[in-house]
Amino acid sequence: MRTSLWEAGGARRVLSRSRTSSPRSLGAAILALLVLASVAAPQLGARPARERLRALIPSTQEIGVSFKHYMTMDAPTLEGLKQQCVQEGYPRCQEYDEMIQLFRRHNLVLHKYVHASGDVGGCLKGTYIDFHVVDDIDSYVLDLRDVLRLLIPGDAGLEEVRVVEVGGRKFLEVHTPPHPVEDGQSYREELALVFAANELLVSVSQSATDCGVDADFLRRLATLMWDNVNRSFGVVEIRPPAQGGLDAYFTMWPESPTDADEVTFTATELGASVEYRWYLDGRYLSSVGSARTWKCPKLEAGTHTVKLVVEDGEGNRGEYERTFEVVEAPNWPCLFIYEQVLEGGRLTLRPLKVSFTVRQPGGRELAGITDEKGNTSMVSFLTDSCGRLVLGGYRIELDSLPTEGDEWRDRWGTYKRYPSRSRRGPIVVLDVQKGSGGLKCKIRVTRTYSVWVADERGRLVAVYPRLGPEGLEVGRDLVLVVRSLNTWEALLRAEIEGLLKAAGVSPARARGIVEKLAIRYGVDCGMCGSEPCPGEFKPPNIINIRLAADEFYSFGGITGNSLSDLIHEFGHRVKEELLHDPGARLGGSHVSEWDPSENRDTAYDEGFANFFPILVMSYSRLLPSYVGEHYDTGKYLGRHPGGARGDWIEGRITGFWTALYGLSYSGKSAKPAAVLRDFLRTCAAFRRVYGRYPRTMSEWIMAKAFLDPASIPRIEELAKPAAYDMPVLVTPDMREPAGVLRSSGAGSLAALVLHDNLEINLTPPSRLSASHHAVAPLRRGGLSVLVLEPGDCFRAGGMGFDGTLFLRDATSPWGDMLRVDLYGLSLLSWDRGLVKLLPGRVLYVARDSRVHIEKLGEGVKGLKVRTDSAEITGMNSEFVLEVDSSGVTCLTVLQGEVVVAAASEEVVVEGGQMTRVEPGQPPHAPLEAGAVEAWWIRPAEQAASSGAFAEFREVVLEQSFAGKCLERGFEALVPSGVFEGPKVLLYLASLALKLAMALYGRVPDYDPELRAVLAISVASVVIGAAYLLAPTVLILALARRFGRRGGSTLSKGVLALCITSIAMLVAGEYLASPSLTTPSILLFATATALAAGLLPAVWLAGCGRPREAVATAQPPS
Repeated sequence: MRTSLWEAGGARRVLSRSRTSSPRSLGAAILALLVLASVAAPQLGARPARERLRALIPSTQEIGVSFKHYMTMDAPTLEGLKQQCVQEGYPRCQEYDEMIQLFRRHNLVLHKYVHASGDVGGCLKGTYIDFHVVDDIDSYVLDLRDVLRLLIPGDAGLEEVRVVEVGGRKFLEVHTPPHPVEDGQSYREELALVFAANELLVSVSQSATDCGVDADFLRRLATLMWDNVNRSFGVVEIRPPAQGGLDAYFTMWPESPTDADEVTFTATELGASVEYRWYLDGRYLSSVGSARTWKCPKLEAGTHTVKLVVEDGEGNRGEYERTFEVVEAPNWPCLFIYEQVLEGGRLTLRPLKVSFTVRQPGGRELAGITDEKGNTSMVSFLTDSCGRLVLGGYRIELDSLPTEGDEWRDRWGTYKRYPSRSRRGPIVVLDVQKGSGGLKCKIRVTRTYSVWVADERGRLVAVYPRLGPEGLEVGRDLVLVVRSLNTWEALLRAEIEGLLKAAGVSPARARGIVEKLAIRYGVDCGMCGSEPCPGEFKPPNIINIRLAADEFYSFGGITGNSLSDLIHEFGHRVKEELLHDPGARLGGSHVSEWDPSENRDTAYDEGFANFFPILVMSYSRLLPSYVGEHYDTGKYLGRHPGGARGDWIEGRITGFWTALYGLSYSGKSAKPAAVLRDFLRTCAAFRRVYGRYPRTMSEWIMAKAFLDPASIPRIEELAKPAAYDMPVLVTPDMREPAGVLRSSGAGSLAALVLHDNLEINLTPPSRLSASHHAVAPLRRGGLSVLVLEPGDCFRAGGMGFDGTLFLRDATSPWGDMLRVDLYGLSLLSWDRGLVKLLPGRVLYVARDSRVHIEKLGEGVKGLKVRTDSAEITGMNSEFVLEVDSSGVTCLTVLQGEVVVAAASEEVVVEGGQMTRVEPGQPPHAPLEAGAVEAWWIRPAEQAASSGAFAEFREVVLEQSFAGKCLERGFEALVPSGVFEGPKVLLYLASLALKLAMALYGRVPDYDPELRAVLAISVASVVIGAAYLLAPTVLILALARRFGRRGGSTLSKGVLALCITSIAMLVAGEYLASPSLTTPSILLFATATALAAGLLPAVWLAGCGRPREAVATAQPPS
């Protein structure tokens, strides 16, 4: 991101703050900065006066918002801020220098006005009007490229600049699409409209975080500004800025031509509008025209110069010149050996002076060496002692390549500088036959080992199975190219960084991901099943590789999936950095890509790591094509023999993504960048609605279907049991469905449903029934997606918070949603917690219901909320709506404002106010609202609590119906502060919960309910034994001493209690009844804890034998 003037030095206040900041903190930041700017620059010139500029801004009546003067800035002020920045130790203070030069060069004074909308529904917007007052506008426009980069909101690496016309007025539009901000947790979009007048340049811009910019509003504001400025100063036309000197560059082949060679010159692709002009030895080649590639048939021996001049339609130019020498062509071929190095982001060839060995067909070995230009004649190697050509197979071994010392060995696991599996270095196998056309011989390369051969067009070819052709006919000369280990790794890092940036990751963050990662070669990585692990990722930034680097980067290593394995581990690093989720259960065992993992979190994580090499190697033009596993074969399709579903199997997850996005396992394409961008966007959207990133494949599929309903038919096809078998498809026989409920509909309104205790009633057709209304309870703790139809109902299944709906228009930006949380008020009412979609985009809230509604981004345009007594519109806000059994509506606004209508009257209710509406009556006047309990906040959205208690609640209790019933029942019976006592007393309980969670993590997740009940049982047993055993032993021992022995009776009572609670729990689970499950799970946990403490105590205290038995054992007197 470009440096913002208000984000450095003593004025370092971040206007675009995080979602957790309050509007009050925003006002404080602006007020502090106003004071600071006024001290730094009290009065900065009058060209024109600030009052005259302020009069150009439309009034509140014209545009609906008001603008405040934010700052006035000139070169001396910037110099003072830079000095303050240095004194306070802030980084990047040198970035002021370029701005100071720009301000001084044009005697620039910048006046900035701002309107900040505050944090509305997680959406933060700031609208700015900037006046750039300069001496000479024509001179200033010539530097427009630097002006846009330094002073206009946006990202110079992502922005799109074009001329647009709005109502007959021309503007320069600078648009930066949604992109991750520095913290990686939010997305930002920026739009600016720029125009120039005789004395100044005007910028009207808006920055939106976690929502889209309001382009209509901005165009309306810019049009009014254009008219006002034109009347006072006269608008002048500006063109898109020159993007600087074009990066002219070309390659030539062969690199060292002879007078018999046809030399090919190829320029870098710069776009369709660029004109290419070629000059040879100072003479313009009119016959070549504007071709990007041209061939020179033959050049005379001697020194020649070729110059390329490029120019686009905007006047941007660039030049590149190269001087080279042409030598006389020998009749015998020459051998050229080059090293490929990475310089300035380009792979170039550098001559390599090196010794080598040639083995002739008869076994005779000859030693040779290249000169400083990497060249030597092959005549002495291809002939016998009499000078006759020796036909047959040859072998060239680069056995004397440079090696390194111990420091290199510690870094790369080898002393070799260049990759090779052979001790004798890279090898080339040739077949030499008689030549024709003046050539003494014809050479065919039949195999290369860790060395490339240049073909007649100068392309580097690996003559090796799976990497290139089976053989290659070379031209006159044999050109061999090797690549060092550090070049290999640098190239790999650069290509991964390039993909991340192309996918929308900020350049600084993409660079940090690849640069901060340490790769260690020749490290024992343990076992993966019965095989040694090829590599491992150790968070946060270490990758260990089993092979030494020379073998790893050899052709044999690459075809053995070494490169895919390394990029696989890079995938873990990318996911850890961009999609960090500390609560995910990662690192579980995964024996193979086609067998189930230990848990679904691990399968999802490994599936992405498998997917990442496909993206990188398909996108990169410089790395080999993907050579790893193909995930569209039989072992990844159909039912798994062990019964595991596809979301447990990493290879099926990878195959699903590859097929969904239409990627190929071979070839090169620019598509992977768009795929990765969409993948990250889908994860970010899920995090916005769920409070964390997806952990399983099912969660990701639900997010993708919600964001892109058009993809649901393809998802259904790939998720079928005959395909990748993903458990996201709802079928009519499901007792508690969860997943894709409806794939298409007449409207564009989609819903993502988070259901704790919800019941649905769907209008046909749906996946539950094609012809009838489908009524069913949704699976607790699950996710569902559907395209909504009028008549669809969602009903709370119990008392309290029971679920959340996220609604969005499929045609709107992904950040625009409406959140609706449901809360049932009464168990006696059939309509408790009911929300129904009516025709005309009306959301009906029934009686005995409480809902929380929050607008995210721009919300859902045109949607209204209706009850039996009121209608709510203009929902630019967050509010709680409660309807009682008599139809009385009570509305409390938390943020923003809403319009409430009833009985032909309307009232506007603002944040912190509430109103009440009786059936048939107008709304009451708004009153101040009291405190409102945030009952709609899900545990995943709450601030993370420390300790085993919070972890057990989130990991175990919130994932099952029985666990939620236990939690709610326990909260109703036990005072809230009972666990706030001394931590020492709770230490044993925390150990018990940790043991239960360890067992919970080991049990396969085939039946969540049974898994959770088992964990609750273990926790209850350990807690009962830890806290009840000692006091029970003491009590029973004292009772025995005083002649009372009731241990056997107590044991029987506890066992009967356990059996009764188990029977009730089974019945409650089967009937899905919270009223039955809640007391039964409480009774079960209590009875289990009592049994764990009582039964061993009876045995230890010796109180289990009844008196009759003791009397029988005594001899008669």
